[in-house]
Amino acid sequence: MDKFTLARKYFIGKNKPGVWASVYSYRPQGESVFERRGEIFAVITLRGPEDFDTSTAGNLLLDHFHENYFENEKDSVLISLEKAVMGMERRLMTLIENEVSVHEEGVEVHLNTMVVYAGFVYFVSMGQARAYVFRGGNLLDITSYLKDPTGEGIIKVGSSRIEAGDVYMLATPEAVEEYSEDDFVESVSNFSEQNLKGRMIENDSMIALVMVKVEDKETEKGATLMKAQGGESFVAKSEQANTTARELESEQVNEETKEFGDTEKRERLDFEPRDEKEEETLPYDYSKSSRFSEQKTVAEKIKEKGKQIIDKGVAYFNRIKDQIAGNKRTVSVSGVSPVDAPGFETKVSRSDQFGQEVVDKELPTYLYILQKAGRKIWEVILVVKKTVLGWLGADQDKIFLRGAGVKKNWKVIAILIVVIGFILYFGIKAQVDDAKTRKLTEEARVLVDNAKEVAETVSQNVPVVLNSPTNSERKEELLADLEKASTKLSEARKLGVLVEDIENAEDLVEMLKNKLNRVLVMSPSLLVDFAAHFEDADTYDFDLLDGFLYVSDSGRSVIYKVSTGGDDPVEFIPSGSNLSGPRAIAFDQKKELIVHDNSEDKALATINIETKAVTKHLGLSRGKLGNVVQLEAYRVGSEDRIYAVRTDTKDLVYMRSEGSSGYSLPILRAREDAFANASDIAVDGRVYILSKGSGLSRYLGENKDPVSIQGLPSGDSVNESVAMDVDATKIFFADPVNRRVLVFTKSRGENAGIFDLIAQVKPEGEIFKNIKEVVVDTSNNNLYVLDGTKIWKIDLSLIRDFEL
Repeated sequence: MDKFTLARKYFIGKNKPGVWASVYSYRPQGESVFERRGEIFAVITLRGPEDFDTSTAGNLLLDHFHENYFENEKDSVLISLEKAVMGMERRLMTLIENEVSVHEEGVEVHLNTMVVYAGFVYFVSMGQARAYVFRGGNLLDITSYLKDPTGEGIIKVGSSRIEAGDVYMLATPEAVEEYSEDDFVESVSNFSEQNLKGRMIENDSMIALVMVKVEDKETEKGATLMKAQGGESFVAKSEQANTTARELESEQVNEETKEFGDTEKRERLDFEPRDEKEEETLPYDYSKSSRFSEQKTVAEKIKEKGKQIIDKGVAYFNRIKDQIAGNKRTVSVSGVSPVDAPGFETKVSRSDQFGQEVVDKELPTYLYILQKAGRKIWEVILVVKKTVLGWLGADQDKIFLRGAGVKKNWKVIAILIVVIGFILYFGIKAQVDDAKTRKLTEEARVLVDNAKEVAETVSQNVPVVLNSPTNSERKEELLADLEKASTKLSEARKLGVLVEDIENAEDLVEMLKNKLNRVLVMSPSLLVDFAAHFEDADTYDFDLLDGFLYVSDSGRSVIYKVSTGGDDPVEFIPSGSNLSGPRAIAFDQKKELIVHDNSEDKALATINIETKAVTKHLGLSRGKLGNVVQLEAYRVGSEDRIYAVRTDTKDLVYMRSEGSSGYSLPILRAREDAFANASDIAVDGRVYILSKGSGLSRYLGENKDPVSIQGLPSGDSVNESVAMDVDATKIFFADPVNRRVLVFTKSRGENAGIFDLIAQVKPEGEIFKNIKEVVVDTSNNNLYVLDGTKIWKIDLSLIRDFEL
């Protein structure tokens, strides 16, 4: 297969009780296995009673199928595939033999498998699952060309060459019923399943399909298919059930055909014959199987099992007598491999001497434990017999004088009996504990596999949900599925086994939850810690200009300056200058730094960045300016304005620039009770006010401009945020309570009133607990967060996977 590469697409519906549909695909990691067995694909459906766990049964069947196919090293690809498929029937019979409800309703199974190997494709079909090939613009139903190799109506097989550009599709019967041929042609021609998704269909739970596209690594094309019935067609393995197949152009296919066509010499699996009147196109209904119809009643099973136990007890008694007599007896061990003895090999270890290894690993668990414990006990008895008789002199071939002989140490014998008792007790306990561990492991494995299955199904739907902010219903459904998977993993944890597998599955589920909730866990880089450079640093606010961050320190009455490249900070305006406790700061359009100073008579100042000259503005005393927590500079037309939110009067105000005379007194713009807890303000033509506990308010002119925050998990909000910033398309909220930065769009297309969640940025480590301000650097795609006395840098390119 070195000439070709394969591309794959899958589509699975949502399962419900009693029905299950899935796809299977596997490419061996090891090249030796891949070169021997190729790459395999399958679709499968199971339908049974609602209380029958079809999902678990289906996964167990696929595991059995996988092992049988890849562990078969002696047969060719097609024969191995046939045996693996037929082996699934026997496995299913084992799984359902104790299910009472199944006895009444039966289990319906449909399976179609495909192996791509060395330039050829091989098919084995059971039931009504369909296989197609799209070639030369035409869609061909391959299933109708497959042949029955055994005449029993269980499977159909076939094989053919592949060509570059081929698109093969395996589909469940319900997929064939629900979608038209035009739907399939559109899917395979575009090699996309998108036209099939999101449609309201009746049997969604039984829908599964897989598409495989053959792509040529080189320029030459593969050999063409042999033509049959006037067009491109697949060549089946045999013309009839008991005749040799037509010869193909490949020597390997001829070998496969001979091995397949000679039904007299071909190895047959141990299946009961099917009813010859039953049509091959009917689904295989296990309730009609001759084996199934011979199921025994519960009373008959109990009676038979009791007889087996009594017979085994008599046999053990006879063997013990034979051992004491020095005789040897041939041991015949038989049994049927049931579900309650998982992991046991089907090979039977036999011995012609009971004291040696006599283990039937196909026995039920309780008989296996009793047999193994009995063997251990017998070994101990033989050792004790030899030792004790030696001490007693019974096995000594010596001559003693009358009255003389080997002395008997009864204390040693008593101690020996006690020791033997302990050995027997702990030996049997170890066997019971071992069996218990195996049972717990199997239970945990089922729970983990179920959780992984849910996670894989969710994973296929995550990209669709992330690309559609309006698909909140589907998102909640997927999150509910993941919660169920988490519950299963919690149950598995209580069993105390498969710890590593459970942790891996938990990591997968948590990762999918984060994706659906748009959570990005990352490590921001530390730009600077002012406390490490300046003792008693007490930073309050900061802003960005021309690659430098300017940071106010109200406690030390200084303004720091630090490069965004991470150089050591300096005191841009040092202590002892004309400032007395600078707090909120912002740059205006003239690149002057506006400072809200903690001064009684001159509470507003401007700083020239070039000359560092500090200008205090008259008339704007602390009493006139009010209790300002944050301010923002913005130009409206040719007029520079300073917007501020005052918590004492619950006002949004602005001050106009009046040339050389400074700024006007505050002019009321809006008033809300929520502004009593205001924490930040931003302006981009609209004015945004963030209030702790109340969330976001937005104003356009003097009118309130409503907004709707969308995309957060149910019950979550931006109300705990204390800082924000905006750029041309996004708004950023800093939430120290939940230790995160929220990124939203500023509109949904033409609807400027809807903010859709893009990402929740959550840092690793114990940081973002004391956030004071955030500043976005759009030109360099960075976000800076002032957390205590530290500034952290977040690379916004990391959220590209969540972009809407």
